[in-house]
Amino acid sequence: MRRRLIAAAAALLAGIVAVPASAAHSNRTALSVTGPAGTAIWVQVSPGTELNNTGRDTPARADHGGWAGVAIVQPGSAHEPGQVFASVSLPASFRCPGQKCPWIAPPAALTSDPEGQGLLAPGRYRLVLLGTAGSTVHATVFPSRGHVSLLPGLARQRVRMVSASTVADGMPGHEVALHAYHQIPAAHGWGLVMSAPTFVIEPAGVVADSACMTAGSDDAVFNSVGGVAPCADFHGEDFIVGPDAAPSTPDYGAVPVNMMLAAVYGPLDGDPLGVGWDVTTTAPTSFLREAFVGFSLPR
Repeated sequence: MRRRLIAAAAALLAGIVAVPASAAHSNRTALSVTGPAGTAIWVQVSPGTELNNTGRDTPARADHGGWAGVAIVQPGSAHEPGQVFASVSLPASFRCPGQKCPWIAPPAALTSDPEGQGLLAPGRYRLVLLGTAGSTVHATVFPSRGHVSLLPGLARQRVRMVSASTVADGMPGHEVALHAYHQIPAAHGWGLVMSAPTFVIEPAGVVADSACMTAGSDDAVFNSVGGVAPCADFHGEDFIVGPDAAPSTPDYGAVPVNMMLAAVYGPLDGDPLGVGWDVTTTAPTSFLREAFVGFSLPR
């Protein structure tokens, strides 16, 4: 079985332009990219490039679907995954519809940097716009150091992308439970799946979670079927994380507005990649929603 790397943590015509950094990102150059979700664009990463590992420096938005994201991936060889950075932007309208719920902890990003600092080796990468099918995505990349720039003369391509969103079930004031599992179809080449559940808990409560990641399942399950059980199929590589539980208060335990992240990426060998979550909250008021996206690159 080829090695995958696991990470888990608490329009029209597309246009690509380098734009001046905003005041909040002084002395830095941004790459601004607009196009249909699932578009892959060749970019060059300069030596010493570093991206913020919380995803704050890769904001993205979409014209519909409620969320968007960006992935910068170096496919590597047929038997070894290259480097990757990926993040999703989940606005308040996604986390708590009709309310205000500012992040209490910065949202996590996926990075292959073993030190967790978002460092990328220099070279050619593919920048992939993430979002729901049919949406137009606008993403901006603000490296903390170095540059990410467009490689001219190389055609854009469309990737095979699966995206989904799952809302938790439950009555306010009682236990609210999110059970989500999604995967991308079997393919060859390079693939990535990532799942980000968010939770908003007021004024205090308890949150429990368990995540699973699978690479090599023989079961073709492409929609949400509920939680971590589909990963325990004993085919390929299966990973279960948790269960974990913590109180949620403004000062102790799990912060009341937060996001978790689980992902698996690397070479595909005719197998699907999948991620599942079980998350439950018990609080006077809570709302949970999960965003999933996965894709495989053209060979």
